[in-house]
Amino acid sequence: MTFISFAQNFEDIMLWRALKHVDTGFYIDVGAADPDEGSVTKAFYDRGWHGINIEPEPDYASSLRASRPRDINLEVAVGEREGKAIFHRIAGTGLSTFYEETASKHQGAGYPKSEAVEIDVTTIDAIWRQHDLDTVHFLKIDVEGAEREVVLGANLKVHRPWIVIVEATLPFSGERNSSHFQKLVIDSGYKLRWFDGLNEWYIAVEHDQALKDSFLLPPNFFDNFVMSNYLAQAGRADAAEAQLGRVSQMWEAAQRRLYDSEQLHEKLRAEMLAAEAQLEHVSQTCESLRAEMLAEGARAMVAEQRLAAILDSNSWKVTAPLRWWRSKYQ
Repeated sequence: MTFISFAQNFEDIMLWRALKHVDTGFYIDVGAADPDEGSVTKAFYDRGWHGINIEPEPDYASSLRASRPRDINLEVAVGEREGKAIFHRIAGTGLSTFYEETASKHQGAGYPKSEAVEIDVTTIDAIWRQHDLDTVHFLKIDVEGAEREVVLGANLKVHRPWIVIVEATLPFSGERNSSHFQKLVIDSGYKLRWFDGLNEWYIAVEHDQALKDSFLLPPNFFDNFVMSNYLAQAGRADAAEAQLGRVSQMWEAAQRRLYDSEQLHEKLRAEMLAAEAQLEHVSQTCESLRAEMLAEGARAMVAEQRLAAILDSNSWKVTAPLRWWRSKYQ
């Protein structure tokens, strides 16, 4: 079955390679951001996994609550200890941070100016105990510079995610920046097994033998994956193609109607011309009959005039007794 990847740097592909034998696993996502776009956990949620999403950005937290009903969604920040902290919020992004300097760099890169707000802060240790967690298959940390504080508050010597993924580069840079937390993770009983250009990947020593071979190669053809944005684009292309097909059918139907209309127009025009010709013939016949009637009338008038002349003549009058006798005795 093709794996659909949503993560920005193929993290979910690497995780699936290592953990696909787990039927319904559990995750903790610190800095979860959007529930779909760029999400490391979306593909796992779709396969029946569940976990805890931690996201202090209100818009993202609201989206997580709406899209992930099986998950525990916490609208808090995570740090070294519980309490309050000033949070530099960059609305509509996953770039909000505890550090004003980092927020200023984001603004310099073209992002909106940050808003300083006070928010609640908790720790991974507190969350683990509060929710009485047992097995956590992976912990992902993406906190825009606060990785050390999150690791310090995680108590990884006690709480043992199988895999820990920590963002390990400076913002908008491929420059590695893990010196402030790497030793903390390793000293907690983890082995650094992979760097993907953005994140460092650690495996708990008790799971290292079983999982380490999954981190020898980058994502590749044999992982049998497709990117979700490609599917979305393909879906839009299919929809556009289907719409084009419908429009083509409508155009062809309109062409057929136009052709039928033209044929009907030609037929009606031929019938009209035939009717006009017939009308002309009838008109000519009428004119001919009228001329004949006028001629007959003229001839009748001449005959009447001749008859009147005969009747009025002297010979007609003289022979009148003879005509009477013939009609009487013959």
